[in-house]
Amino acid sequence: MSAPDDAATQVLTVLVEARTGQHLSPARRWRIESSLKPVLREEGLVSVDELVGRIVSGRDKSLAGKVVDALLNNETSFFRDTGVFEQIDRDALEAIRAGRAEQRRIRIWSAACSTGQEAYSLAMVFIEQAEQWQGWQIDILGTDISQRAVAAARSGLYSQFEVQRGLGVTQMLRHFDETP
Repeated sequence: MSAPDDAATQVLTVLVEARTGQHLSPARRWRIESSLKPVLREEGLVSVDELVGRIVSGRDKSLAGKVVDALLNNETSFFRDTGVFEQIDRDALEAIRAGRAEQRRIRIWSAACSTGQEAYSLAMVFIEQAEQWQGWQIDILGTDISQRAVAAARSGLYSQFEVQRGLGVTQMLRHFDETP
């Protein structure tokens, strides 16, 4: 497979930005070919240029969505960015508990949470502090622009690799059940 020409790259850059607001910078354009290989195989196409031609023709309305989804970076893990989770656990939740004592309700939005590990990590923090949050209503909403990632998050099923990445053995055993 040859590298996409400049026009095809520009179409993909505009498409990703229009659909997601994310800018596909020149430094990230190297990912185009490798990210789109599965879409090319699935669609029976041999090049990114051919794929872009089909998108531009407008014959297959769902193809642009598949391409954008493939180009998104769904990098995630449990307790990703450890320092932030430590700060949430140590400082933020105490301040929230004090500020919301009358309502006894917390609503958290975990935006761009990919396949859900960040949202599930927040839930684990609350479970670890169950006594302190008894009687509270805690809602955690995880969202992502990738419908494929959201579907994976909804399933709540993770590979051994995904679970081990970011979690200690105690957390794994406490919060996960192994399934076939």
